[in-house]
Amino acid sequence: EVDRDIKVKDWTDDQAARIREIISNEFKVEGELRSEVQLNIKRL
Repeated sequence: EVDRDIKVKDWTDDQAARIREIISNEFKVEGELRSEVQLNIKRL
């Protein structure tokens, strides 16, 4: 867990890596998101 009360500028490298890991595991980002959006547009 990452402490929610710590400001981003005060994160350690480990905390930043953990946040990146959580985001990439739980949300579609970058290429995967772009591909999904393009497919959705083509379906319209």
